[in-house]
Order: sequence, then structure tokens, then C-alpha cells
Amino acid sequence: MNYAFITNRTEMFHKATSFRTLAFVIITLTLFFYAPTAIERQLKIGLDFPIFYAAAQNRGEADGYIYPPFLAWVLTPLTFLELPLASTLWYIIQSVIFLIALRYCIPSIDWKDPFRIIAASIFLVAVLRLVILNAELGQVNGLVLVLTLVALRTEKPYLIGFFLGLATAIKIAPILFLPFVLMDATKKRKSILAMFGLVLVISIVLPYLSGFSFFGISALREASKSPISNFSLLEFTGGAYIYVALTLVALSVLVAIRTSGKHESPLIAASLLMLIPPMVRKAHLLWGLLFGQFLSSTQKRVVAIPLFWALGSLFTMVSAILAFIANCLVLVLLLYNIWLSSSSETH
Repeated sequence: MNYAFITNRTEMFHKATSFRTLAFVIITLTLFFYAPTAIERQLKIGLDFPIFYAAAQNRGEADGYIYPPFLAWVLTPLTFLELPLASTLWYIIQSVIFLIALRYCIPSIDWKDPFRIIAASIFLVAVLRLVILNAELGQVNGLVLVLTLVALRTEKPYLIGFFLGLATAIKIAPILFLPFVLMDATKKRKSILAMFGLVLVISIVLPYLSGFSFFGISALREASKSPISNFSLLEFTGGAYIYVALTLVALSVLVAIRTSGKHESPLIAASLLMLIPPMVRKAHLLWGLLFGQFLSSTQKRVVAIPLFWALGSLFTMVSAILAFIANCLVLVLLLYNIWLSSSSETH
């Protein structure tokens, strides 16, 4: 994925690879040594993989299951194993998935720039925390993130539609990337839509023919009413939520239309996914990993995007409102930089 924001990447690469390597080693070792504790806590707390496991056993129905039936259907083979063994295998799968995501989202950076080093260090701490959280819960966010990342990186329309459709079939949220991808005038939109639609139809038909319930979809409505911390617009705007959310989406779409054909535009969806869904939990902030490549930019206002995302993620430990404000600033900075980048090219 080539971003217009990022310049001089070739010159940086050979003298700055060590940060990416350092990040990769730290997270790999953490996942390895934390595995016994994570799996034990996962089984003790009963979230989230044990819920997926129960839903797979009970044809899509389980307390706390708020996903499409396709996820439960895909995980059915793991139910032939005892829960502790299945949980261990799922942890290994998730660890590999996280490392794949990190390979493409953690950039090489110039060690001579103090601001970039500070931003990258804070970003790494935030990423490490979210990776541990998602791995400990046995969440599916890492898998959905990687499928979306593959869709954004490929140039072939049918592969874009396939991987984005697969991500949406597992968790509904990635559908928000579709309109931003389709705004890219260089893509064959009909091919993307056709494959995306085909994958979704298959993801509905296969579980249905297997007798799986759509319980998870209906349960999703009640999930946003849970007392667990919510970092969504809904939590802070109350009755004005729908109007504020629609305004943010409209502004984002206008910027994306103006910058049609830019690789950065789909990342607007990642920022929106951390704000506008009725339910935004800490683990959902993993979408910000996609902003990691901006750390390679020579412009501080661009480097500030992953920095503010990282601060927002860390603020969830102390203040929901600070985390929410930081996520809002990420969207503002992203839209501002995309708009400036487009304007500079037209003059």
C-alpha cells in the first residue's frame, strides 16, 4: 500500500529497519511468554473465545455471542477438541495473525528524528497492549483486521471484494470500508461489488443449510446497552448520536470523493469504526494499527495521526472522555492531511 503522505521511504529503509525488527521481537516474545497466563485467564473469564466455542457447538447460539453465524460455522472444527486445547490452538492462530498484521503495519523509521521516535515508541506500547488484550480474550479482531488489510493492499478487484466480503461475513463492521474502496476511480467497481456480494451470500447460505441460527445478529442490538465501557459517539452524544454520526460520515465521504483514487481514503473507515458504531470497546481500537505506516512520513502532522491514536488507546485506562477526544482528533487529522495532500497535487 503506497501512501502519498510517506516520502523518502527507500532512503530510510536500509538505515532504519531495526525499529520494525525490535517491535516484531518484543511482541513475539510477549505473545510467547504470556501464552499460559492468557489462555488461563481466557478460560477463567469466559470471554471471548469460549463464547465463540459455545456458539459453534450450539449452531450459532450462545450467551454473549453477537456475531454473524458464519464465524461460529467456521470455528466448528475446533469443537472436536476440548475447550482448553481449542483455546490454545486459537491463541496460536491469533498470534500468527497479529504478527502478519505487524509485518505490514509497523514501518521502518528514521532514528534521527526525536519526534518520530517518541511517536513510534508510544505507538508500539499501545499496539502491544491491544495485541495482548485481544489475544487474552481470544477475540476475532486480529483476523478481521488482516483480511481487511489484504483487501486494501491488493490491486485485483475480485480479491478486494473477496477479502473484504470475508471480513464482513465474520464481523459486520468492515462493510464500512466498502464505499471508500469503491470511490477509488482506478478500481473496477462492478467486479469488487460482485465478489463482495457473492461472498456474503455464501456466508449466509452455508450456515443456514447447516442449521445455524442468526441469534448473534439480533443479540448485537442489546450489546450496546451493556454497562461495560463504551468509547462510541453514542456514549457521549446521547440523543444527538445519529445526527453527529451521519455528519461525520458525510464529511468523510466528501473528503474521500474529492481525493478519489488515493490509497489513504479507505483508512477514513478505520477511524470511523473507532467512533460511530453503537458499541466501541477497547479491543476494537486495534483498527488503529492500520495507521502505523504514517510513522514513516517526514511531516509531523502526519506522524501525529498514529500518535494520537496510540494516546487514545492508552487513555482508555484512565479516562473514557480523553480516549474519545483523541479518537476524534485522529479522524480530524486524517481528513485534514488527505485534503491537503489532494489540494497540493491540484496546484
